[in-house]
Amino acid sequence: MDINRTPRHFLTSAAIYGIGGVVVQLAGVVLLPLYTHCLSPSDYGVMEVIERIGQIINICLMTTGVRQAAFAFYLQATDEADRQRVAITITAFLVAIFSLASLTIIALSPILAPLLGMEDSRLLIFGVVTVLAELFLVVPLCLMQARVESLAFVAVSVLILVVRVALAILFVAVLHWGVWGVYGSLLLTFIPFGIFLTRRELKRGSPSIDWRKCREIAIFSLPFIPTGLCFFVLYNGDRFFLVGTAGTAALGIYALGCKIAAAVGMMTWQPLFKVWSAQMYATFERPDAPHLVARMLTRILIAYALVATGLCLFHREALHVLSSAAYTGAGSVIAPMLLANGCMFAGTFMEGVFYVRRKTHLKPWTALAGTATIIGLYAVLVPRYSIQGAVYGAMLGYAAMALITYVVAQRVFKVHYEWTRILTLVGLSSAAHFAASQLDLGVAAFLLKCLLMLAWLAAICLTGVVSSDDRRLVQRAALSLPRRLADLMRPRSDRRFRERIIPTPAVEGSEPPSCP
Repeated sequence: MDINRTPRHFLTSAAIYGIGGVVVQLAGVVLLPLYTHCLSPSDYGVMEVIERIGQIINICLMTTGVRQAAFAFYLQATDEADRQRVAITITAFLVAIFSLASLTIIALSPILAPLLGMEDSRLLIFGVVTVLAELFLVVPLCLMQARVESLAFVAVSVLILVVRVALAILFVAVLHWGVWGVYGSLLLTFIPFGIFLTRRELKRGSPSIDWRKCREIAIFSLPFIPTGLCFFVLYNGDRFFLVGTAGTAALGIYALGCKIAAAVGMMTWQPLFKVWSAQMYATFERPDAPHLVARMLTRILIAYALVATGLCLFHREALHVLSSAAYTGAGSVIAPMLLANGCMFAGTFMEGVFYVRRKTHLKPWTALAGTATIIGLYAVLVPRYSIQGAVYGAMLGYAAMALITYVVAQRVFKVHYEWTRILTLVGLSSAAHFAASQLDLGVAAFLLKCLLMLAWLAAICLTGVVSSDDRRLVQRAALSLPRRLADLMRPRSDRRFRERIIPTPAVEGSEPPSCP
């Protein structure tokens, strides 16, 4: 698809592709007020530690690579029997690594729990094993998406969401089981659905594990480990520095602010980037690629800034709805993390040239340089300034990572990025945030913030940040979206439809295809 010739298809495809991811992630938004009202900041910090330990184990056991392998091997299979062998083999591979991970955390929990500020090692075991149990949903949902079973995929995702929320309300709000109830509700959701969906896949043909493919999957997935660990430290090291110096309560407040800020990227950047990652290869071959690529980054950042600025203006109202008074400190985290995430997204966009020009050997070096920079910042700032040290360490570290990526990427392929428009956008958003920070809660303050938002929209149009072409593009995309959504609801198997819905494998360091 030519993004210059049919640009409205880019936005409508991104909107359609984002629906599945938003449905899967909706549970986190729905459950956030429940957790923050029923759990203390310390309990919320414990949950954050468990999530990060589970993420480390997932990286070491190549689960991100296995997700990609599920798409690559299944879609490249020669016939139905070969596809069935791929499904069975990857399922067996995941069961093996789940068993290995569970035994590992059981053996290490007596050592890890005290180091992480957790009094009960049993809670660490239960929580991490529950997080890892989500692996049983990976293959079935990925294969459903690969077969373009869109209605089944959305239906299952919604059903998982409903069951998870219902069990969480019962265990946490009614029975008051605390963190145990949180992970109990997850375990009773992941295991039954995983068994049911896996049996559905097994019934499609005779089970047969292909040991040669098992080796190929391991080789395919192995390179994801070192880069994944670098990016884990880059994007999550602040949590471990913070819990080691300020405790789980401070971590819980910080984690809430980060999670609210991250939701903006989920709604804007991620759907747009998933479509762009499938189209950038053709775009880089055009003679006007330096300008087209630059314009695409500007447009994606404008979409991100639209929602981010709204959150900056109304972050007090958002915290009032989503959390209790114990989490008020999270308000100081949101705006800096929105800027930090914007730098991270820009760096991820710029590194696409490494893949187009097959210079992937450069990426580990940029990742190592960025990781070393941000670790140094955390080591200096977090012990001295606690939460604010983690916030500004992340902001400076992500900006440094983006700068390093920009310098290296420009040597591979020079892109004429629209820095005047981008810096004007950042300046206008910062000014709006500063004005809103002088206002508190209340009806009058809310109305003034609405006027500030309208003034910001007018300013980005009058200053040329949003051009007349951009406005026409959004208008055409909005008008065509209902037709494209209706088209998605009608199952098709033709090649053209598959190319619109199924993304190419995600760029390392970005989000994988939207499977949980």
